[in-house]
Formats: sequence, C-alpha cells, structure tokens
Amino acid sequence: MAAPDRVVTVGARIGGLAGLYWLNRRFWRGELDVTVVERWQDGVFRPELVHALDRSPGFVDHLMLDTRQAVQRRYRARWVHDTAVRVDARNRRLELAAGRPLPFDVLFLAPGVEHAWDATSGLGPELGGLCEAHLARHTATAVQGTPPQRLVLAAGPWLGDPAAPHLAAGFDMPLFEAALLWDGSRRRRRQRQGRSIRIVTPAPVGAEGAGPAGRRRLAALLQQRGIAFTVNARYRRVKPGRILLEDGEIPFDLSIWMPPYAGSRLARDSGLDDGYGWIPTHGWLRHPEWRFIFAIGDAGRLTVPKNGHQALVQARVAVDRL
Repeated sequence: MAAPDRVVTVGARIGGLAGLYWLNRRFWRGELDVTVVERWQDGVFRPELVHALDRSPGFVDHLMLDTRQAVQRRYRARWVHDTAVRVDARNRRLELAAGRPLPFDVLFLAPGVEHAWDATSGLGPELGGLCEAHLARHTATAVQGTPPQRLVLAAGPWLGDPAAPHLAAGFDMPLFEAALLWDGSRRRRRQRQGRSIRIVTPAPVGAEGAGPAGRRRLAALLQQRGIAFTVNARYRRVKPGRILLEDGEIPFDLSIWMPPYAGSRLARDSGLDDGYGWIPTHGWLRHPEWRFIFAIGDAGRLTVPKNGHQALVQARVAVDRL
C-alpha cells in the first residue's frame, strides 16, 4: 500500500517503541505524520524486573525511561499524554479520555493487556508481583530481611476463547528466572538450606513458551537447584498463606504472582476483539475486518508467548506491510 499520511500508535511500551523504530528506518523524515498516545509518561524496562528477587528496592529507579523524551527526540513523533478509550474504525478516529479525537490512516495497537487480578477469588496485587515497576518494588521490599521459609511464585491463567488454541498461562517465564535468582542470592548468603521454592502454573508443562529442548534443560536445572514446580494448576481461591487448587492446596509464607491476562479493554470497548478482549489478526498482524489496523504485542490473539521479544518481531512485521 502507499505510504500513509497519518499514523497513530497506541502504547509506548516495547511493542509501540519498536514500531516507531522501524517507521524511522523505513520512511524518510517528513513522509509520515506519526502520533503516539500513551497514558504514562515514564516507562520501565520490564525484562529486568525479575531482579526484585536479588536486589534492593531502589534497583527499579535505574530501569525507568522517560518515554515522552524518547518518542519526541529519538523517534521524532508527536506525543499525546492521554488514554485511548475507543477506536472508531469506520470513521478512522481514535477517541481519547481528555483530548479531541485523533484521525488516522493507519493505527498500530500496542496497548498491552489488562491484569485480571479479580479472576481468582482472594488474588490481588498486594500479594506480590513482577509485571510492573511498583509491584517489583513491593516484592523487593518484601524479600528484604529474614527470607521466607516457603516462597511460591505463581502464574495466573490466560483468559481467552476456550474453543481456540491458546496458552494456558498468562506468562510464566519470568517466574522461573526469578526463582533461580532468588535461589542464587540465598546460596551466596548461606540461607538456602531449609527453605523451599515452588513455581505454580496452569500450563501443562513448565515454561510453556519454551521449546521441548529448552524445557528439558530448565527442568534439569530446577531439579539440581531444589526448585519444585506444579503444573496444570486450577485455582479455586487464594487465602492468607494458602493457594487453594481444585485438587489440593499449596502453603506459602510469601507469594509472587504473574496475574491472569484478560486482553485489552480498548479492543473490547471498540468492538475490535474476538469477544474475549484479544485482537484477532491475519498473518501480517492486520485486523481481519479493518486492514489499516495492526495489533502488536500482548493484546494480539496470536498464540505466541506474551513477551517483549515477540513484540519486537511483530513491530517489524507490521511496519513492513505498510
């Protein structure tokens, strides 16, 4: 297709910023009028948040990014500090919470996903997490001092169309990395003996997003390190000190969660989703009904691991199809 005049990107996390990078690589300066809509001015490099298990809480400060500055100076795009609330695809307009609607020729949707903490009774961010800066800081604070005797790292389910093939866990890979970091930090302090570490996932295998060879190597490493894991977990509820499953319970002194993933509220409110909050796409990440709308990153229905690497690849694929 011919180069569009007006490109709007919703979201300035890994997928959104990667899309801006490839737009800058492919098009000359001035060819496009690019606007980025993001509700947070500061971002964080999320892959490093697993270090909440082996660093002091202040480590999060070193992972912060001035997203507005990156968008304006590095990628030469217009910055709109607002929340996208609805996509009017028929009229090619993006409605905002505070500002005027933005017209577009092409729309890149990289809003991330909603964390459905309320999907399991008793579950909430106060239990501990790793997926956002404030949760990682809270977790790093919680593990200071006397180490917990029983540490449990649990992944919430992927909430999508039950009739479609999908990942069972929202995203469990960071939990394995975090568990190994915690194990290493306790061993260095000679505090590992007598303390248990368990990873819990609704997936049928540990590290669902990895390949068979990678899973075998990881399982061997966990066994060597004395880290247990529970698969096919079906959560009934979470109580203080206990995770209740359909077939038993898991006690803990401290829990750390990757929450259930429930798709995108923006997609749901715009009628762009599959009925479950996820944005359907064809092979080149185009929406099947609106070919000028692309989905990048976690909010897409594509059944791939929900991680930053996939968002980077998808951003390039989407921009290459303009």
